[in-house]
Amino acid sequence: MHTSSAQHGRQRRSRQSAFYVTVLNAAVWCTMAEELVNVGNAGGGTSATRSHPRVFVYSLPRALPNGVILRDDAQCEKLLFDKIGAINCLFGDEFKVDLTNSLVHDLRNSTLTLHKVDQFSLGRIMYARLLASPWRVFDPKQADLFFVPIWTADTWANSSTCPSALDINILLPFMRDPKSARRHIMLNPRVAHEHDVCPSWHGDPRPLKSTLVPFATKFALEDRSCCPSVKGNNVHSVPYPSFASGLDLRTKERLRALTNPRLVRPLLVMGAFGIHGAGAATRTIVKAQCREKGTPDCMFMDLPIQQHHGTLAFSAATYERLVSLMLNATFCLEPNGDTPSRKGIIDAIVFGCIPVLFLPAQLKLWPWHLPDWSTFSVLLDPHSDNAVTQLRKIPPAKVALLRQQVARLARGLSYEIHDDMGDVVERSLINAWKLNDGPLFSHVPPPSSFAGQQPNLKAGAAGTGVVSKPMTTKDSLRSSPLLPFAGVLQHVPSVFSTSRSLVIILFVSILCSLMVVAWARPKGLKLWATRREHFEVSYVIIK
Repeated sequence: MHTSSAQHGRQRRSRQSAFYVTVLNAAVWCTMAEELVNVGNAGGGTSATRSHPRVFVYSLPRALPNGVILRDDAQCEKLLFDKIGAINCLFGDEFKVDLTNSLVHDLRNSTLTLHKVDQFSLGRIMYARLLASPWRVFDPKQADLFFVPIWTADTWANSSTCPSALDINILLPFMRDPKSARRHIMLNPRVAHEHDVCPSWHGDPRPLKSTLVPFATKFALEDRSCCPSVKGNNVHSVPYPSFASGLDLRTKERLRALTNPRLVRPLLVMGAFGIHGAGAATRTIVKAQCREKGTPDCMFMDLPIQQHHGTLAFSAATYERLVSLMLNATFCLEPNGDTPSRKGIIDAIVFGCIPVLFLPAQLKLWPWHLPDWSTFSVLLDPHSDNAVTQLRKIPPAKVALLRQQVARLARGLSYEIHDDMGDVVERSLINAWKLNDGPLFSHVPPPSSFAGQQPNLKAGAAGTGVVSKPMTTKDSLRSSPLLPFAGVLQHVPSVFSTSRSLVIILFVSILCSLMVVAWARPKGLKLWATRREHFEVSYVIIK
């Protein structure tokens, strides 16, 4: 009787072990299949079958042990999981625009909440986006591009405040030769003129043993195609962060309604700038011409230079009036200042206002993002006639076409908090990828294909070492500037990164199965022992 009950107990445990082994193997193999599918769909395959580059982000401290600063605007990286604080730090504090007199009746008696976006915040915004991007990889062997978080945004750069070329070479172990160096993305949040960039940025590329930094692909607000004063090689211009950056979907929809090109705007021309820089003479003339005409033809707003930690700082009332004028004007005067570019050009476009330029070099700004300025802007000579009078003479049909193109381009000139929106970050990386043996040209989506897209909010797992699925807004904001372990995970290789994953998963599955069976049969796994016990039990029962 005792032998029979023991036998039944062993059989019950054997059935349990079989069930556990089956469930465990199913779970393991399903997980492996899902990961392999993710690799194939999201980031695997050849570069010709993917529309996004995979980016490896270097995990670098804010400063070196000797005190040399690598990033002088790293304050947002301290906010950890503070959602609101992180957004306000990256894009600036909020301010509200009163829409009581809005051209859109449905939006009257409401407000439009925007951010005081700093004109030199490119570095920290792009860094935070890439840390939380679904196209980020933690295995350098999988990377198409490498992002280097080293820049100077708020202080003058010189040899005493910048890391040396040797320091940078030590920090970037995957920059081994000129070809790999070109796959490294470095940026300057300013215009990359003298004192904006460190000496290593534009060093002599000939002595290869000294530094490879000059070979890297670089982003800045200007490049040499428009501005010969830009320092460095391989510099490509990206637009200023605009007031349309860092907005939630509801606010973006409101802004899109306000910038509808079919709306009849009550003001013909507006201008807002101070008198300074190389363009001071042109600004003085244009300002006088605008005030000469007066409203409703032209309204001018003085913008005195007010700086805080090296960046412009205006009151909320100043920002509100500036945005209101742009939303109500058909043309926005954008004379050059210290350099050909200015943040106001991008702000004008995202607010549906046709930019009016006064320097031919301005037509060469940001070619990756604004390739044909003749389709959405106007170039004037203020010395030939009053600028406002020249704008008044433009045929209404041409004005309508200009406004329609402005509205189309505006959707790609923001810095978003989501991926898959076709914003400045995404399009800049795609173009850098194309320069470095990236996808076939036919596989790169044109800028217009991103218009109207919504962010992919499908949840995904981060930290697996492969391109993860797109994160939700909540996950993205939590991981974004501030995932504390992102630097540690960056050095952890992926289990699923190569074809060896099949072998690894197989052995793990077998090992787990053996452990479960051993638990179910503590006396061993020998088949002859099982048959012998069965024979002995049968003999006892017959006897």
